[in-house]
Amino acid sequence: ASRAWEPFARRALKRLGIPSPVPERGPTVGHHTAASPAPSSSSIRSIIRDMKLLARWMSQRGLPHDRLSLTPLAVHGVTNIRRLAELTMTKDPILDSALARFSREDQRRAKELAVEQEREGIWRDQARAKLQKLEGVQKTTKKKSFKSRLKRLFVSAS
Repeated sequence: ASRAWEPFARRALKRLGIPSPVPERGPTVGHHTAASPAPSSSSIRSIIRDMKLLARWMSQRGLPHDRLSLTPLAVHGVTNIRRLAELTMTKDPILDSALARFSREDQRRAKELAVEQEREGIWRDQARAKLQKLEGVQKTTKKKSFKSRLKRLFVSAS
């Protein structure tokens, strides 16, 4: 809403001879700027949905699942089991601060259970990404070899 009203507010301030307290591309709402807009309501709804699923999963496994415990996870972008498992498998240090409200035993259990559940899917996705990368390399080399064959054909014909 602030982005919609900003031009009108600037014109009103200009008419009154008051300098604008906010630079042209400055903050509009909180810490969001025109360059980095606030998250859309649909992305916020999906984060909330994912966090509810994560809380249910943790509750079923006897892990802390209250809002106070899960807030650091959401702040650090760990909004689903898959992300928790990925960070655990890569030994990302951000995970320690995301699980700050968990006891050491609960941290260990959460990591183990997430990896156990998501390991195959993560490996499958990593293998698929690697295969696509290799196929991309092969396609470019095939194009080069085709070009060189074509070049040889025209050079030998002349």
